Amino acid sequence: MKSSLLQHRDALKGLSCHGSGWVLLSAFCLSICYLFAHHADTSSFILSILGAVTGHAALMGHDSDKSDKLSCRLAWAALVLGGLLIYWNVPDGLVLSICLCGCVCWLSGWRLALRCLGPLLLMLVLAWHQEYLFMTMSLPMSRICAAFAGWLLQVFGVKVVVERATLLVGAKLVAVTAACSGVELFEASLLLCWFVVRRHALPMWMRVAHYMMLFPFVIVCNTLRLVGGILLYLRIGDAAFMEPWHSLFGYMVLVAVILLMLFTGWLLRGEEDGNAEE
Repeated sequence: MKSSLLQHRDALKGLSCHGSGWVLLSAFCLSICYLFAHHADTSSFILSILGAVTGHAALMGHDSDKSDKLSCRLAWAALVLGGLLIYWNVPDGLVLSICLCGCVCWLSGWRLALRCLGPLLLMLVLAWHQEYLFMTMSLPMSRICAAFAGWLLQVFGVKVVVERATLLVGAKLVAVTAACSGVELFEASLLLCWFVVRRHALPMWMRVAHYMMLFPFVIVCNTLRLVGGILLYLRIGDAAFMEPWHSLFGYMVLVAVILLMLFTGWLLRGEEDGNAEE
């Protein structure tokens, strides 16, 4: 009798998590349809896919708490809050995220709902308004890369004057624009390097630390890309900023970031194995 009850409980938990999976799948499909309808750029689709894979990881291997009374109350509170926000000047994606998070809370408990909130915000808010992320990050990244590139060029003996996000090399003014800031490469790396971080199976705090290394790696690699482009300009002229060099340097940055993340993960994995042996 007891064994039958345990099997019934496990079946209910599996059904609840399965229902939450359908909620996340519906959010992903809705996000993709919205992006196609509004002719969004590639970065928006990348953020939406990142939300889908992180949402899937959030549900895997975690039990449901559907019977928790607190979860039921929080679920109703989320649905009521989402309904009220419709009448305020709040992005539709945020309203949908709160309502769907309430559905996950009712199906699988508040713990899983909390884990799924980030993926829902990625799919329905950040992916739909990717231009705000682009504008927010492009200016500081442009200035940081320009400052580091100017310092490295001086190390190589090149006379350069740095003014905010521009570099004056001889008579050539090189502007580190938003497109050259590395923010688009950073967004692409967010998805690719998420799989790299998951591959090493590190403890959670090490995964977070490993993933946070992505930003400085992008800054360093993009700075080297700028330096390489300017040094090539000193040899072949304006052709250094044309195709195929421009795209080639961009792909090299992406590959370099992934290799650095793999190498860092290997080091962290070795450190973790060493601590386990002790």
